[in-house]
Amino acid sequence: MGYGERGRRAPVVDLADRRALEAYRPADPAVVEEARRLKEAALLDFGLTESAVASWLYAKCHHQIPTTAVDTAAVVASGDGTCLLLYNPDFFVGLGLAGVKFVLFHEARHLVHRHLLADPELRDDPVFTLAAEVAVNHVALIRLGREELPLLDGRPTGVDPRKVYDAYTEDLTAHGLEPVTYETFIATDMGVYAELKRMRHPPVPDERLCVHMVAGAVPADQETIDAVTSSALLNSLLAARRGNRARSGSCWS
Repeated sequence: MGYGERGRRAPVVDLADRRALEAYRPADPAVVEEARRLKEAALLDFGLTESAVASWLYAKCHHQIPTTAVDTAAVVASGDGTCLLLYNPDFFVGLGLAGVKFVLFHEARHLVHRHLLADPELRDDPVFTLAAEVAVNHVALIRLGREELPLLDGRPTGVDPRKVYDAYTEDLTAHGLEPVTYETFIATDMGVYAELKRMRHPPVPDERLCVHMVAGAVPADQETIDAVTSSALLNSLLAARRGNRARSGSCWS
C-alpha cells in the first residue's frame, strides 16, 4: 500500500532492503535530484512551521530513499527500530512543493499516531486502514490550511475525509441508523473506525492504500522520544538560521 492509492498488492521488492529499493528501475537522475530537492525544501519549511513533523521523520527515518518500487510514498519499518521513508521521484515532482509537504506531513502523522503499533488484527482490517487514512488526512488538511487534497495531473490524490463521511452518512441513513456529526466522526482515528464499522457496506479500498499500514511496528521507546525532542530543537535552530536563504530558492507549485 502507498500514499494516495487504494487496496493491497504485494511489494515488487523487499521494502526494507535499501539496495534493492535503490536498484529497482531507477528514475531519471534529474528527476531524482529534483524530487530530493523538493523533499528537503519541504522538511526545511516544516522546521520553521511544524518542527515536530520534520523531527519525527528525521529521528525515525534515518534513510530517505527515492525509489520507483513504490508508486507514491510510504514510511515502512526497517526491522531495527527505525523506518525508511520511501518516495517515488516522479510522484514528488508531479506534486510540486505544496503537494510534497502534504504527503510528508501525512507520513509523519502515521508515526505520531503510532498506527504501525496497532494490533495485527487491526492492521489486517481494511476498514482500520481506511480509518487511519481519514484521520491523518483530516489533520493534514486542517494543520496545513488546505481546502482539498493535493492534485496530480488535475486529480486529487489520497483519501478525502469528507467524501468518506458522506458515504458513511448515506449508508447509515439508508438502513435507519443515526449518523454522528462530522466533528464527532473525525475526532479520533478509533472513532472513525468504530463509525465505519457501523456501516452495512464500508467504503473499503479496492486498489492500493498506504504501504506503512502493513509493514510492521515501529517502537516509540524513550530513546526515540528523546531523539525526537532533541531533533525538534535542532531543526528549529537550523531552519531559523537558513530559512530565508532556503525559501528564496523554492516556490510553491
